[in-house]
Amino acid sequence: MCDFGHVCDVRLGSPGLIRTHTLVLPMTYVPSRIICLCAIAVLAACSDMTQPSAPAATAYRVIPVNDCSGPATSESVAITGTFGRTIDDDWADIARTIPGGFAGVVYATAGGNPTILLTDTTQAASARAALKPLLAQMNPMFDVDGAAVRQARWNAAQLLDWHHYLAVQPIWAGSNVTSTDIDEAANRIRINTADSVSQAAFVSRLTSMNLPCALVVVGVMAPATIVPGRP
Repeated sequence: MCDFGHVCDVRLGSPGLIRTHTLVLPMTYVPSRIICLCAIAVLAACSDMTQPSAPAATAYRVIPVNDCSGPATSESVAITGTFGRTIDDDWADIARTIPGGFAGVVYATAGGNPTILLTDTTQAASARAALKPLLAQMNPMFDVDGAAVRQARWNAAQLLDWHHYLAVQPIWAGSNVTSTDIDEAANRIRINTADSVSQAAFVSRLTSMNLPCALVVVGVMAPATIVPGRP
């Protein structure tokens, strides 16, 4: 699923690491940003249409970290680090300036109707009015009035602040993490590891940090590879 304003753009960095427009982290940290997984398939398909199909991927359960009931608390520690600006920063800026707890815009399907995510849907009318000029700068054709509204737990600023907080923690070395993402549709921070063993181990690491309830989920995604095409 692509969210509003994201370009399906994948750039490959070090082997096995998917890196798109996201945090710029020290090399000791593995996490990166995935915008659309569909772009990976497009790149592979374009490399050589005659290549045999890869075997179907094993389905793994996404594991929530601290799957409990509790407040959606904001991160309050001053973070020192180098973070490249992305659309997540734009969403966070909007969340800090308009009513309703803006959490992003998502599309269920390509070309489908958009959904505006708010932590307080009772302020939907005020949020729509404030969003119109802001979203028009990104996409003049965006129909704020025609968009659906859905309840979210976290606003975009909270998710970005927690994502930055996790990025600078000493949890990544040897973690076998392949990617991280602010997943707007799930309204969670999504971290992927290379296999289920690494997944369980990383969930344990995160659980020991006493993070807020229902903030992070950990999935499994093997490192990306691209089959080189014929000349």
